[in-house]
Amino acid sequence: MGRQSARLYFQGKDHKDIYFNGHYHDQMYLSDGEGNATLVWEKIKEGIFKFLIMPIDTFEFEVQGSVHIDWGDGESSDFESMEALRICRHSYTKSAKFMVQIRGDIQNIRFWSGYRYSSDALIEILTKLPKTMEKITQLTGLCYGDTRLERIPAGLFDNCPNVESFDSAFMRCKSLKNIPAGLFDNCPNAKNFYNAFSGCSGLECIPAGLFKNCPEAVQFQYTFAYCTGLTSIPSDIFADSINASDFGYTFYNCSNLTYIPGGLFDGRPNVESFERTFSRCRNVVSNVPELWKTHTSTKKYGACFNGCDKAENFKDIPASWYYD
Repeated sequence: MGRQSARLYFQGKDHKDIYFNGHYHDQMYLSDGEGNATLVWEKIKEGIFKFLIMPIDTFEFEVQGSVHIDWGDGESSDFESMEALRICRHSYTKSAKFMVQIRGDIQNIRFWSGYRYSSDALIEILTKLPKTMEKITQLTGLCYGDTRLERIPAGLFDNCPNVESFDSAFMRCKSLKNIPAGLFDNCPNAKNFYNAFSGCSGLECIPAGLFKNCPEAVQFQYTFAYCTGLTSIPSDIFADSINASDFGYTFYNCSNLTYIPGGLFDGRPNVESFERTFSRCRNVVSNVPELWKTHTSTKKYGACFNGCDKAENFKDIPASWYYD
């Protein structure tokens, strides 16, 4: 058989299909002439990131990458910012619920624009963050201040295994009632959960083993502070975070908390701070953990149990662990 020649080229910036012998293809194989074929190229199948909003007029968020946005009202636009997060906005002619869909190379996304909140229109995130974000290391302020956010999918961070910081990721999301089980299961490099759910006053429970696959986590300062809807804490929530060092203000002002597991911080004797960890948790009726016995090397512990006057072992709390 004679050798066949044909033109081979990519069709268009967005399609990335191969045109060969009069057809478009999303795969290319290399044959050795003996019937053995090896896949040498395959089109990346871009996913669609979807979320629901209910804007008053203008909706804005930040995105990095080259994307096509369907705004859900019949309008669409292309947006490109390859170097950094940039504000992307759209004006709506009426207040209603819209599903926004984004295709393309999303390298980073955030619903909070610097010191300005978004239009507070985000209601629900429908899909996990796309695989194009697999190299991202910071998801700081992802949904900061989106007080109407009600739900997030369980696999939201499945495609982001390299994230090190979830600093203020859901801070002040007051309508968020539940954290999906396994939310951080594919985030083994996560170190920072500072303020991650702080101010989520509608949060009713914390799933067991939330940080079980986060052995590198060290920072839990203010993680669940002001979560006034919480009544209990899973005993294993920090079980695998063996390097955790800062629990300052972690459950500060969780005013409806009634139960604290006794072994909550077992297995990490080198914690540096328990400063105000349970301060203002005025409805705790269980024993509080006897950290003054198990963590004698801790440097900061002022007011750790301040206000826990209803605790069963209240009289055993040393003054240094109660007052500043």
